[in-house]
Formats: sequence, structure tokens, C-alpha cells
Amino acid sequence: MVYEYLSGKQLLNYYQLRETEGKLAEPVVLDKNNFAYLDSAEFMQSFCRSNHQGQQYLEFYLEGIHCLACLWLIEKIPTFTEGIEKVQLDMSKSLAKVFLKEKGSYAHAARTLSSIGHKPHPILADQDRERLRTKEERQDLMKIGIAGAFFGNIMLLSVSIYAGVEGYWLNNFRWMTFILALPVLLYSAYPFYKNAFTSLKRKVISIDLPIVLALFIGTATGLAHLIDETGDLYFDSLTALIFLLLSARYLLKKAQQAGLSPDSLSAFYQNKSVYKQIKNTQQFTAIHSKFIKINDVIKVPSGAYFPADGKLISPSTYSDHALLTGESHPITLLKDQAVYQGTKNLGAEVLFLVNRIGMETKLGKIIQDVKKGWQQKPQIIQKTDRLAKYFVLTVTALSIGLFITFLIQDKAAIGMQRALALIIVTCPCALGLAAPLALLNTLRKASMKGIFIKNENVLEKLTQITRLFLDKTGTLTYGNFAVSQWVNLKKSKQPLTDVIYSLEQFSNHPIAYALINYLAQHSTHLNKIPMINFTEKLGTGVAAEINGDHYSIRRLDQKVADLNENSSTIGVYENRQLISYIELQDSLRHDILNSMQKIKKLIPDISILSGDQQKVVDQMAKKIATDPAQAYGELTPNQKKEIMKKADYALMVGDGANDAPALSYAHVGVAVKGSVDISLRAADVYLTKPGLESIYELIVLAHETMKVMHRNFAFSLCYNIIGGGLAIAGLITPLAAAILMPLSSFTVLISSYTGTKTMQRIL
Repeated sequence: MVYEYLSGKQLLNYYQLRETEGKLAEPVVLDKNNFAYLDSAEFMQSFCRSNHQGQQYLEFYLEGIHCLACLWLIEKIPTFTEGIEKVQLDMSKSLAKVFLKEKGSYAHAARTLSSIGHKPHPILADQDRERLRTKEERQDLMKIGIAGAFFGNIMLLSVSIYAGVEGYWLNNFRWMTFILALPVLLYSAYPFYKNAFTSLKRKVISIDLPIVLALFIGTATGLAHLIDETGDLYFDSLTALIFLLLSARYLLKKAQQAGLSPDSLSAFYQNKSVYKQIKNTQQFTAIHSKFIKINDVIKVPSGAYFPADGKLISPSTYSDHALLTGESHPITLLKDQAVYQGTKNLGAEVLFLVNRIGMETKLGKIIQDVKKGWQQKPQIIQKTDRLAKYFVLTVTALSIGLFITFLIQDKAAIGMQRALALIIVTCPCALGLAAPLALLNTLRKASMKGIFIKNENVLEKLTQITRLFLDKTGTLTYGNFAVSQWVNLKKSKQPLTDVIYSLEQFSNHPIAYALINYLAQHSTHLNKIPMINFTEKLGTGVAAEINGDHYSIRRLDQKVADLNENSSTIGVYENRQLISYIELQDSLRHDILNSMQKIKKLIPDISILSGDQQKVVDQMAKKIATDPAQAYGELTPNQKKEIMKKADYALMVGDGANDAPALSYAHVGVAVKGSVDISLRAADVYLTKPGLESIYELIVLAHETMKVMHRNFAFSLCYNIIGGGLAIAGLITPLAAAILMPLSSFTVLISSYTGTKTMQRIL
């Protein structure tokens, strides 16, 4: 399909570029989403942004960005799509900016992106946040500019003072350095005072505390010496310290902003088109789920998720609450009963009245609880903060003791100089940055590889893993079932092919797709038979009543002879009697054996969890050389969840909605190529590529990131010990300390972004 599309648009150069890149794209999965809501006034008001030239654009996160060929093709879209001015793709973040012509359509642009295999997710524009961030950035630059300008002029005067200027000029130059230092000390240094004061109010020791202490002591001592016309002034050292610290922190903040921000992916949680009933009519209009309001009447198709909380208007339906409760059994809902956002409609199309939206929904409150957990610092950063606090107290005590020692010897000037140099050079800024920089760098680079990690805590938790649980279908296998044998045992009251087609058309399970494809290839005509009481029991099968008879397609209740040991078998039941059984085969992923060998070196204890038949799971265990005693088959989603609840330090890998409960209970849950909406809620990591190679890379990255952090800690501590020793011995001045101190932060930055050889090879 894509080849025909490119050929028709004279864009076959794509294949040459792809060969040059040496990377192959994934097969296209067409997005059935209706993008009409993208052109609504409400949506554009919230999601559209403007650049510095005043041009309006919409930003999308695109799935499946692989190489320069993707960049080339996406930016060529305006040449073969009407109404689009230009498309700019940031490959590092998979973010595309779409600019329209006067009568262009964002919906048309989204459909085009989807048609070439890149499912688009509009990213919410937070204009207030962007405006505040821009304002804050300008204020930071203003402080740096003032500090740099006045520090430069103070250094010119200090050179003359150090060179031996005397008399009238010496006194004037000394007073001029004080006057020039005032804007730096009073304005540029304000963030240090604010942070230190705030931390003291909270009874917390901040790394800015020794900086403020150095500024106060240095300024007071310098002013006293200025009035007495004796001794050093320290204003050059203090302004140098402020300028270099502000510059270092600004650059480090920009580096951190380049890391993966969970907020940038927030639109995934709400990115759905829904149908709202137009008041006083029987017509519906497509809107974005973000703009649902209380008392709206929303239409929910079969197999879709309820986008808000409310009450059912239709007579009845079945609902899957697995995402909320972990229970996979369908729940019968009658008119006026409550429905919840994130639950799945398993029955026919229904209407419901909205009564709670956003964070007020049951799911919204769950997400809020999750976000509170995300706000907690990783344990390793908490340990670093405690270490920095004790380090600050130790250095402060040493500085005071050093000054008192020289004061007793009647060498107060030397004591002050050495104490000031000690406080400045041992500022634990690098120690405080050692962990966050390494973690953020890994998050950023992993996202470029299609490994989306929710937060820094996950990396630390990955190093604690002792057990690995793997779902079979879609993880160890391709999940592309094919019918290999079909045996009819008894004639059906209804045309069997029509029964199967009618039942499976609502399911998203790989077996359902296999049956539908088989029927399409081997039947000349298929009819949809009217059904009632349709249900889909996740991980088990589908059922409904047709013309008074009960039909179901589910796991076989009994063993059937002459079945291939490598296959899965399902039965077709009429009024609970087996009338036909179908054998389906799935193939092992080509890279599984190699990936498993590498993973076993890191995690020897590996189990398989599957809803498939036990004999098939046992056969799979033999193929991947896993202990058959740890191969669990015929499991429901709830049973998987119960196993994960009892497993300590377990990593769970799954690929579908039926794995969501287990993923949420695992020490670390990894969703592989599954539903983005569900996976980003239930799992800690979402992989855009199937297979286990990314799992191996993820585990290695976590361990290598810890190595980088420990290297950063070691360097920071060694630097501070050596620098502190030099300051105590009087081998460095406060000015030299001010210049040396920010260099430690830059070294930690370089260490974090260099990583290790293993990280460079993977990323």
C-alpha cells in the first residue's frame, strides 16, 4: 500500500534513501481514529501554537520514526498533499510541526501521516507554561549578562591593583570594585539567597547555603577591608563565583530540558476522537476527548473505551474493568448504572451521560496518585541529597574551625582567605548533579531508541530485578496466527463462517484477526448476523446469542487428537456443545534465541506467562531453553496479576490490554508494541519495537547508568577532597577557587553525556 502511495506521488527515492540508511520500517498499521476533531475551534485554541514569526502550527508525536528516510518522506508531504504549507520533523524527539495554508486541514494532514505509517498524536500546547519558561529564561540570561559585564570590569581594575597601583588611584579602584560588585551581589545572586532561605524555612540544608555563606562573609570582610584601607577585598572572587555558577547552572538546565519530559507525552492519555450528540437532534459530531463536558451525551462503539465517568443511557451492555480493578471478567451494566473512564464497552454501541471528567473521574484520581509517586525522588538521589547535606555541614564546620585557628594565631586575614577559598571550592554542586544528569541523559537517549521510560525511578528499580516474566503472544512470538487446521464435528444451526465472522469482528485479539483474515480469503461472501448480549472475556474468548442460540469461541474444554504440539487450538461452541475446533500456529521471533541468551546472563530466573494452552507454552519453553516448571499456560489476566503480586523484584513484559493488570503490579512493567493509551498507564516502560532485544538493552542501560552515576560521585568527592586540601593549605586563592568550582559541574556533565562504551554501542 505504501509502495503504491509513494509510486503515485513520484517519491520512490524513499527506497534508495532507506537502503542507504540500512534500516527497515515496520509494516503499516492503519489508524482507524477519526481526526475530524483536529479542525474544531476548541481543539485548535488549546493545541495550536505560534512561532516567533506568528505562524500557527500543530505539533504531533509520530510513531515509527526510524531513519533519515522517514524525515525525508514526512517533510515531502506538502508536495503531494493540498493545504499543507510545510512539515518540520525533530527526529530526536519524533515531534513533527505541521503548518497549514489558508484553507488547510489538520485532520487531512493527520490522515496523510497515518496513511504512510506514522500514527500521529497531537501534543498539548501549554502556552502559559511556555510563556513563563521563556520569561524565566530571559531573567536568567539577564542575571548572567549583568554578572559577566561587571565581573569583567572588576577584573580590569583588580589587575591594576594586583600590579601595584598606589595612592589616589588605588583607593578609587578599590571603591569602584565594590560599587561594580553591588548589582551582582544584590541582583544576579538573588536565586542563591532565595534557595538558601527557602531551604532553611523548611529546615533543610541546601547546596546553596555555603555559596550564600561565602558571599556574606566575603562581602562583609571585603567591605571592612575597604573601609580600613587594608587587606584583600574579594569582590573579584565573589563576582567570578556568581557569574560562573549562574552560567554553569543555565547550561545544565538547558541540558536537562533536552531530556525526556513526561509532560510532553501527556496528550497520549487523552488523545481520542469521540462522538458527542448534538443537543435536540439525533446527530453526532466528532470532538477531542479533552473537550467533553458534564451532561454531554457520548456514543461509545463496541470495543471502545468510555472517555469519562457517567451513567448508561442505553438499555444494557457489558464492560471490562481490567484497567481499573485488574478483574478481567465482564461486568453486566444496565440502564442508569455507572460507567467509568478507561473501562471497555464489550457490548453493542451504547450512549452514556457524562457526570465526571478529567481528574475528577475514577481513573483521573488513580493517575493523580501515580503522579504523586512520580514526584518522589529516586532513592539514589535521596541518598545524594543526604550526603550533600552532611557535606555542607562538615565544610561549614571546617571553615569556621580554620578561621578560628588562624585568628588565635593573630592571622585573621590568612584564616579568612583560606576559609573563603574552602567554602567556595567545595560547593557540592557537582555532587548534587551527579545522579540527575546521568538519569536524564539515559531517558533522553532511550526515547530516541523507541524506549519510553516513565521516570528516573524505573532505571534504579531495573537494577534490582531478580526475576523476568514474559508473555508469549506478541512478545516471544510474532502474534500473527495462521489457521493450520479446521475440523467441523457437528453441523451448526447457523452458517458457521457467518457466526465466526460476526463474533470475532469486535475483538482485537490476534486470534480474531487470524480468523477474520482466513474467512476473507476462503469465503466468497460473509454476512454479519444480528447478535445480542455480546461479550468478550479477555484472554478467554467471545460469546453472543444469535437467533435464540448461544455461540462462543474460546479455549478448548477437552483434548483433541492429532493436533500439532506447536499450535493453539480454539473451539466453536453452540449452546455449550463443541461443534468445531480450529488449530492456529504462531511463529517464534527470529531474534528471540539470541536475545534470551544475553538476557539470561543478567537474569537467570525466567518464566513464561500466557493465556495459551499449556502444551503450547511447554513447547515454547523447550525452544527458548527455559525451565518447563516455570512455563504457565491457560492463565486469565487476573491470574497473571495474582502471580505478579506475589513475585518480588520481578520484571513483567507484555504486549496487550489483557496484560495491563499484571504490568501494573510488577516491580517494573514493560509494554512491548501494545496499546499506547493503556501501556503508558499500566506499565513503567513502553517499547515501540517488538521482540526482546530492547529488553536486553533496557536492562543493560539501567546498570550502565548506575555505573556513570557512581563514577560521577567518585569524581565529585575526589575533586572536593583535593580542592579542600589545597584551600586549607593556602595553595589556591578565593578567585582561583571560584574559577575551579564550576569546572567540576562541567566535568560531571561531560561524564554523564559520554556515558560508557557499552551505552554508546547500544544508543
